[in-house]
Amino acid sequence: MRTDLVRVVGDDWDWEWSTSDDVSSWSSPVVTIRDGRGVDAAVLATSTGGTPTITTTGTNFATGDLSWQVARAVTSTFDVRSAWLEVEVLIDGRAVTVMSEALAVLPETAVRV
Repeated sequence: MRTDLVRVVGDDWDWEWSTSDDVSSWSSPVVTIRDGRGVDAAVLATSTGGTPTITTTGTNFATGDLSWQVARAVTSTFDVRSAWLEVEVLIDGRAVTVMSEALAVLPETAVRV
């Protein structure tokens, strides 16, 4: 599994994705993390809804950049060992999934000091 798809409970989950392709027609990113694959799986975090738990600050489709973050206050509540990440954007007004990946979720590790 790619290292960027391995995340740790209790950490900030920061993501940055860039492309040199022309994605200037993209807009309105929706990032969702679920406890499994498919729409029936429980939502762990999302960038939509009344209280979004994923921020998409730093996204600029004119320059080909998409970034998002799930804060440690949110990931510390996760009680899963795997999750499913989906990113959907509007392309010319039509919703399109541009990323769909499995995540490995590692438990928070105590460190003795």
